Amino acid sequence: MEFVEEIVWMGQPLSYIIRRELSPTSTVFLTPAEFTQQLGFVVYPAGGEVKPHLHRSLERKIKGTSEVLLVRKGRCEVDIYDHAKEL
Repeated sequence: MEFVEEIVWMGQPLSYIIRRELSPTSTVFLTPAEFTQQLGFVVYPAGGEVKPHLHRSLERKIKGTSEVLLVRKGRCEVDIYDHAKEL
């Protein structure tokens, strides 16, 4: 996607940078289905509704913590480190 930058280290995604210019016209998820935390845009017309649905039952073992930083106004600088704590 044009406004999504994936930061990868040794084949593993470390971060996704989503630019404010991204404005999808339909529902799209930016993270892979196997991620424990899903990030996406759900797009419906005014008055639209999310259809009832189920999420599959899945046992997961989670190591670490996912984090989302949402900068709505202004700028920020982020240092991204690999698993070896290298910048």
